[in-house]
Amino acid sequence: FALISVALALLISGVEVLRERDQAVVARQREARSTVEANIDTLSLALWSLDDRVLDVTARSLVRAAGIVRVEVIEDSMPKLSLNRATPPPTSDHVWEVALQRPGTAQTIGTLRIGENYDDIRAQMTRRGAILLVTELTKILATSILLFVVVYFTITRPLSALARKLQSSAREGSSRRQPETAFVNWAWSK
Repeated sequence: FALISVALALLISGVEVLRERDQAVVARQREARSTVEANIDTLSLALWSLDDRVLDVTARSLVRAAGIVRVEVIEDSMPKLSLNRATPPPTSDHVWEVALQRPGTAQTIGTLRIGENYDDIRAQMTRRGAILLVTELTKILATSILLFVVVYFTITRPLSALARKLQSSAREGSSRRQPETAFVNWAWSK
């Protein structure tokens, strides 16, 4: 029984942690997309007007955003700007691109490539999983102990007392009562 409980707790906790991780990653991706969308016009204008200072400042602000670890501005299939959050750059878990368009038109003048990393989410979920595991195992242990105590006091102890009474009455031989009668008499006396 205890092994089944532990296995079920581990399975349910694992599924719960995976679900939370997936939700955190989706939320982080949504946040990164919103940050990029808020700055895309500034990047496009800076690229179109050849303002490298604004392009650099805006790209640096993106690298500091949630989950974004790499920003590349590509113009004419050549990297014009490439920034990483850290050195050496962490591996990107998710890479996506957005077209940079000439202001006021649909003409593509470059590409913004974004790399995201979710190491912090994985670390957080590992800690969450460990805490969840300890709490679930503690609940199982406490429930098992409580169940043992309840069974002992409500079933095992009274049956043990009945067995002692039956043995003592059988040794005395004074009464020829049937065991069922002894049980009924004992139960009424409690």
